Amino acid sequence: VMIDDMNLEKSKEKKMAHYVYPGSFCPPTLGHLRIVERAAKLVPQLTIVCSTNEQKIDRWFSKEECRQMWLGYQLPKNVSVKTFAELCGSIHDTEYVMVRGIRNAEDYDHEKAVMELNRNKFGITNYLYLIAEPELAEISSSLARTKAATLSLETLHKYVAPIVITRLLEHALQINNLIMVVGKPASGKTTFLRMIKEIHPRNVVIETDKWNDSFKPFLRERFKCEDLVSLALERDQEVSDTLKDVWLKKIKKSLEKVTEGSNVFIEAAYGLSPIKSLFRFLGGKVLYLGCENDEINKQRMISRGTPALIPFLDRIPGLEKSRHIARENKLSLRIVNTLCEKQKLKEKAQILSAIIHLNNWEEDADI
Repeated sequence: VMIDDMNLEKSKEKKMAHYVYPGSFCPPTLGHLRIVERAAKLVPQLTIVCSTNEQKIDRWFSKEECRQMWLGYQLPKNVSVKTFAELCGSIHDTEYVMVRGIRNAEDYDHEKAVMELNRNKFGITNYLYLIAEPELAEISSSLARTKAATLSLETLHKYVAPIVITRLLEHALQINNLIMVVGKPASGKTTFLRMIKEIHPRNVVIETDKWNDSFKPFLRERFKCEDLVSLALERDQEVSDTLKDVWLKKIKKSLEKVTEGSNVFIEAAYGLSPIKSLFRFLGGKVLYLGCENDEINKQRMISRGTPALIPFLDRIPGLEKSRHIARENKLSLRIVNTLCEKQKLKEKAQILSAIIHLNNWEEDADI
């Protein structure tokens, strides 16, 4: 802790040091997170401060939105997040120590101006500098925004957390919600999403199951077999790796056609499966549609003439496992129990549609 000698001489009191990590964090990245993790091991308490850099004109999110996005990361227990206004209103008689991350030689030059500004404007003279690790040195908020603007779904997860991916893609596409829909076979996903689409013209559903026939040439070339079901049961990881890029390209083309202001539902039954973890590419808003009775699901598949899908009941996470995966990855999970009469299911679709149009997705409540 460094103390201002003149102030100590006058007051004979030792000020409490408060460690702050300020930035625009538009959005917060995995590079920022690593600086926070390292600093948290060195200091008793650290406050991330979301502020505005007037020199940066390409601001996608407000300070409050950036603060909220920080909650999409697993932060150390001795770390809190505030806006600059909140910090100013909560701490008095404090000696600030500013934490800064240094990525490259350009940052060293920039820091001279930063130090002069903070000394003149806020009286801050104490700093804790951390050199970015080489593998994270090129990560930046501007790069994350660029990747989102070009819908680079295959690379965004290298820069930001899933829930931040959601916010970036929603902003880039100018849509209200981007939601990944998961659930076991015969759990009522298709029926529910059809209802959602009928309720409001801005509710858009991307039905990825309809793409299976288009994957056959890739399967023939790689596996000499085009039966996706049998291949997925026998060689799931290989099939996933083979089709990932093709699948993501189709998602990108579908998203490019979506009109502004839409609520986009991407049907991806396997979205939370550890082998695929599709939330890494599609973001952290997840809708779980579930009939938590495998016997009923089996009977539905038999009556539909698709008994070959029965083994997948054990391959796709159920409700409790889905909750665990969501907590572990800081996903925003909503759950709809589809084991009900058709009219009741339609009422649930109407409730969900109203929720997303009011932008209340984050409220944790089952339907």
